[in-house]
Amino acid sequence: MVCVLNKNGKPLMPTKRRGKVRHLLKDGKAKVAKLEPSAIKVVV
Repeated sequence: MVCVLNKNGKPLMPTKRRGKVRHLLKDGKAKVAKLEPSAIKVVV
């Protein structure tokens, strides 16, 4: 489970789609916000 934050840091729905998360990180559309618990921050 990966928590998703919007660009202002507000929480969005968590996701179980780790492949989608990897693509967002690779394409530069998201950045790692926290390692424990797993969280990404959408940049776009």
